[in-house]
Amino acid sequence: MNGVLITEYIDKGCLLGHIVQGLVMLEPYLCKSGFEPEFVMHFKHLIASHHGESEFRAAREPAKPETFVLHNADNIDAKLAQCRGLLPPSERE
Repeated sequence: MNGVLITEYIDKGCLLGHIVQGLVMLEPYLCKSGFEPEFVMHFKHLIASHHGESEFRAAREPAKPETFVLHNADNIDAKLAQCRGLLPPSERE
């Protein structure tokens, strides 16, 4: 790429959403990882629940402390990105 960030959703993003896409993309790596099945399930739960609530398109609500923390970190990051978007380009950094 030439340094341009593309932020539009592609068809997969619109049809599946990034949660499902993330789980599908990671599956081959998790299968080859040799991790215990319980750890793999925990990792998948992190991805599936990072939106926090079904109202915000989470596949599942956080069920472990780590998933709750990840959801809140993701939420804060999204809110900061929205705030940065309101600033003139010269003040975004």
